[in-house]
Amino acid sequence: MTQRASRAFDWGTEEWEKAGRRALDLAITVSTGWEGRAPAPIASPEEVRRRFQEPLPLTGVPFEEVAERLEAAAELSTYIGHPRWLAYITSSPAPVGVLADLVVSAVNPNLGLWRGGPAGTAIELSRSTG
Repeated sequence: MTQRASRAFDWGTEEWEKAGRRALDLAITVSTGWEGRAPAPIASPEEVRRRFQEPLPLTGVPFEEVAERLEAAAELSTYIGHPRWLAYITSSPAPVGVLADLVVSAVNPNLGLWRGGPAGTAIELSRSTG
């Protein structure tokens, strides 16, 4: 049986470090080691769909369960950054961009108005006015 997740949104340093390490390890795994895997999953579309047919939880779940689902999804994903991925014209995510997304997500600015994200709004304005 799944352990019920805490409803607290305010993690302490230890929880952030443990969960962050696991997420960072997954990001590193999906961004390196290209020689050891194909650029796309070898599973059939039916097999991929079958792996994700369980219903979504109706209540909070521990981060470990979320991480397991992320790892399963990553395993069955196409790696656009793979050197042998020759379809479509998209760029690979730069590691610095992945980490910047992490920080921006933590700040969670609302750039729809100045008070919701003054720094982000100023950056956007400076980019649009040259």
